[in-house]
Amino acid sequence: MLKDAANSKKTKVGIFALILSALLLGGNSPVHAADGTLFKATGTAARKMTTDQAGNLYVANYASNSVTKITPSGESTTFGPTGGGPRGLAVDALGNIYTANIESSTVSKITPEGVVTKEFANVGAGSRPYTLILDKAGNIFTINGFNRTISKITPVSSVLGTPSVFASFPQTDLPLSVAIDQADNLYVGVCGPRIDVGQGDTPENLHNDVRKITPAGVVTIVGTTGQCPSAVVLDSSGNIYTSNYGAEFGGNITKITPTGVSTIFATLATTDARPYELVVDPLGNFYTANYISGDVSKITPAGLVTRLGRTAAPSPFGMVYSSGNIYTSSLDGTISKFQLASVASGTAPNSKVITLSTGDSTATTPATAALPATTLSFGGTVPTAVTVVPVTTNPAPEASTPFTISGSTKIVDIQITGTFTGSATVCLDGAETDQLFHYVGGKWEELPSRTYVPGSPGQVCGVTTSFSPFAAASTAAKTAAAATTAASAAAKAAAEAAAAKREAEKQAARADITSKLKSAKDLTVDAFAKAEIPGITASNIAAVQAELLALPESSRTDINQILKVAHKYEVVGNIGSDQVLNMQSNSFVEIGLIPATSKNKVALVAAVKKLPAASRDTYAEIKAAIDAATKEIQVRSDRLAAIISRNASRNSR
Repeated sequence: MLKDAANSKKTKVGIFALILSALLLGGNSPVHAADGTLFKATGTAARKMTTDQAGNLYVANYASNSVTKITPSGESTTFGPTGGGPRGLAVDALGNIYTANIESSTVSKITPEGVVTKEFANVGAGSRPYTLILDKAGNIFTINGFNRTISKITPVSSVLGTPSVFASFPQTDLPLSVAIDQADNLYVGVCGPRIDVGQGDTPENLHNDVRKITPAGVVTIVGTTGQCPSAVVLDSSGNIYTSNYGAEFGGNITKITPTGVSTIFATLATTDARPYELVVDPLGNFYTANYISGDVSKITPAGLVTRLGRTAAPSPFGMVYSSGNIYTSSLDGTISKFQLASVASGTAPNSKVITLSTGDSTATTPATAALPATTLSFGGTVPTAVTVVPVTTNPAPEASTPFTISGSTKIVDIQITGTFTGSATVCLDGAETDQLFHYVGGKWEELPSRTYVPGSPGQVCGVTTSFSPFAAASTAAKTAAAATTAASAAAKAAAEAAAAKREAEKQAARADITSKLKSAKDLTVDAFAKAEIPGITASNIAAVQAELLALPESSRTDINQILKVAHKYEVVGNIGSDQVLNMQSNSFVEIGLIPATSKNKVALVAAVKKLPAASRDTYAEIKAAIDAATKEIQVRSDRLAAIISRNASRNSR
């Protein structure tokens, strides 16, 4: 048991020694033909790089204890001497340069005028700081690999800064990299030991993570990473990305969401890549400086990986993005330059044109109000430019479009300039349930090889061999609408069939009634109900049949005459109920309550409707009320006639 523990300890020490040797001092790797152009040669052992707001590059020269400043036009100036072995560096808002000196365990400061303070701060013997970062207040934080601490140096007016231990890590945990957010929280990439010392080295058994350290010094683990996170980058949505350098299970990029969900965002195409640096451009593309394979990889926001090209010299150690270019620093002091694709406004309204640089096989446009974020990765001959144009009108009829166009649906027309052969992967912003559609041959078709890249928003991808309009949209709404339409059509058809059946049964029942009347057979209430002739009840069926049989034979077999008689009984049946209030004058005439010749039908109906419910229970009561109203109207009429007669007699005198 003691022997196993000793072997485990030796293994951990050996792993850390190997990692530190490679990260701090560099190593040999095969020479490749250069794809990046030689921008500058500092002539010394270059390590980290950084930039200032004017686009100047700064390179830490490990062997010569100096810093080289390179302007965008390529002019260089070297400052020094710094402390021993400057490895990491940063520039503050005033243009002061600070270096983390691994051999002397100090921090040096260089003013914009070139005044060097060799020992601006001493972070402690043996601490060996190999990178640093600044917060908004100008505090300097150094990542000390050998004593597993982070030092904080407060800005002071005196020559010597004031260092203090800001955070500590167990000796088994190696802090490798650092980033800072807008709230001055630090995010430190940590290469840890085996979780179970009795088990072998596997991705699950190696503890690698990112730790957040607040300005108050509170440390929390925000998510796990691939093996040995050598660089940490934050995006505007709060996601954390790390390039993972580890020899056994590295060669990839980890993404940690704000909720702490960790995933391998991308695996580099070259198995021996060993990405040491990670930077991001304004379009959200990531780039890695691959120390062992001597090249640069590009990873799109959709997670598509391509090889941007080989560096002008092997062993790229530092890397920065500046003004549309990627710069790398190699161990021999060579600075390589990669010119990236540029994005500009096109001639069409709200369109974007991406001009691809030599060797770049991916094109990316950011999201705008009119366009979704669009990513293309070419697998064959790469065109010289790509134009992305918003399409405001669906090119296909709505009925033949397999998706529903809503306010969030954006159609883009992708146009190619130059030669394109082979296939390309197209990615558009979309939801996980969306499909990617291509308008080709006069219709929308789903692109094959559909993949989804999670994000905020995510992207839906597919493979194409031609270019025209594309759209990321869901078929669910269209399918639901189609199902609803089909269900409505089925329901309508069922209703129509049921109505046709009822009509046939009604006509058959009416034919049966006329047949029975013709042969003087007894009628039934059920027969009238099936014939949909209302008003016939068990109490009046005998009277109805007698009245119908009293009609001439030609009339009793006429369904209209039968309906007329039945309607009279229906009206009579309404007497005694609230339905009498809805009866019109013609109904009262029809059942003999009001003479057809009466000129006072409206007044008589009004008299009936004014009766209390208890006074309109029977036909006789309503008849009496109408007779009384008729008599009253006649009395008023006679009185008026007498008055008119008297007036006429007086006038004649």
